Amino acid sequence: MMDYTVYRKDRPPSTNNLSYGGVLVAITTNLLSEEIRDLQTDSESIWVQINMTNVRKLIVGSYYRPPSDNGTSIEQLKTSLDRINQNAKSTIILGGDFNLGHINWDIPCTIPSKPDIKLHEQLLNIINEHSLEQIVKKPTRGDRTLDLILTNIPSIVNKVETMPPIGNADHDIVYAECALSLKRNKKITRKTN
Repeated sequence: MMDYTVYRKDRPPSTNNLSYGGVLVAITTNLLSEEIRDLQTDSESIWVQINMTNVRKLIVGSYYRPPSDNGTSIEQLKTSLDRINQNAKSTIILGGDFNLGHINWDIPCTIPSKPDIKLHEQLLNIINEHSLEQIVKKPTRGDRTLDLILTNIPSIVNKVETMPPIGNADHDIVYAECALSLKRNKKITRKTN
């Protein structure tokens, strides 16, 4: 059984004091990882750095955009991505529920005469500005692709597929395999007499 270091950002309680939701990244304790607090904004996102065996750093993010967002959450996501030093040779993998399902990811471009086109264009602009590629090509809820994985190095991705939801969830699960060489925690061996 593996142990994990869990990094999470819980959603604040609602007006009737109910708490539910948030984002989470779980990293096996075999890997060196730490939360990147400098990338935090008011958006529902969490960012973690994992050390790789070369000079690169792997930055993993989890993001949720509420359907009621008027663009503030996407702008805060842009702020986080802007804070990543492009000269730091970072590999970025960002996944989450973006709740923007009117994009044709084969092209990529917005689907005309659909709602919230400006928000969809805003997301596409952020993806282009940060040299990211969206790698989920199948719908994740009905006929729309709401759950995305963005990366600046798509060549590391070996496999992406969707699987049926668990329990009462209404989104498919996105599964991705990436070829990365990550630094492992060294186990300290101690002798006792």
